[in-house]
Amino acid sequence: MTANAANPGTPEEKSTVASTCLSSAHVPQDCPILHGLGDGDQLTMTTIAVVEDSALIANAVKRILEEEGYTVRTYSDGTTALRGLIDEPVGLAILDLKLADMDGTELLRRLREYSDVPVIVLTGVWTEEPHQIEGFQQGADDYIIKPIRRDILAERVKAVLRRTPGRMPDSSRYPNTLERGDLKMDKERRVSYWKGKRLLNDHGHDLSRSCFEIVWALAKDPGAVQSSDELTKIGYVGSLDDAILTINKAFRRTDPGFDAIQNVRGVGYVFMS
Repeated sequence: MTANAANPGTPEEKSTVASTCLSSAHVPQDCPILHGLGDGDQLTMTTIAVVEDSALIANAVKRILEEEGYTVRTYSDGTTALRGLIDEPVGLAILDLKLADMDGTELLRRLREYSDVPVIVLTGVWTEEPHQIEGFQQGADDYIIKPIRRDILAERVKAVLRRTPGRMPDSSRYPNTLERGDLKMDKERRVSYWKGKRLLNDHGHDLSRSCFEIVWALAKDPGAVQSSDELTKIGYVGSLDDAILTINKAFRRTDPGFDAIQNVRGVGYVFMS
């Protein structure tokens, strides 16, 4: 079939059309990548993550959502997205199923081990029923088929946020607080205290989600050695040693003599309360 402005064909043609659409200050109403946006009511400011390996489509989606009043964070690959969504939670994630480095359903499966954030799947292959079923089985809340209609994007985002206001993780999987001796942790707020002082990283911020999860895993079972492999999976970190170094620096900023997290050579780490 011959491609035209309303029905771009090859990736190159789609890229050309998308570039034209994105060249103006506002995405034009006749853009075939993102069609007509209704005025709609503005929602309370919410941060939305867009995981899409096409920069043109990601930027288009970002612009539309920002015009709707949202703060938008974009990721171009699944690995970076997973780490970012764990470390810096958002109110909603929009996820492309066809990423270059990781299948979108695999990313969604891994994300669900850490977070119940609402997810809208973005795909051009949703007509395949098994793919549709797998997406919902992995925890998708809704889906949008490419090419994306502007009004559908805006309204489905609003609908998902209305259905999941302030959705919290399952309390049986994510108990809210933990106290072990001088350590107090609040998972809902993701804050930690040692001897009454808040644990902060080198930038003066609370521990990242990855570091928080590692401390939580160690502290919930004091005296038990946690393997390095397991802690790496829990924290989803590239270097567990670097994460432990960051954690110890945070503790020693409040308590120079801190040594409760100890290395068991060749095995992993243990928290001694």
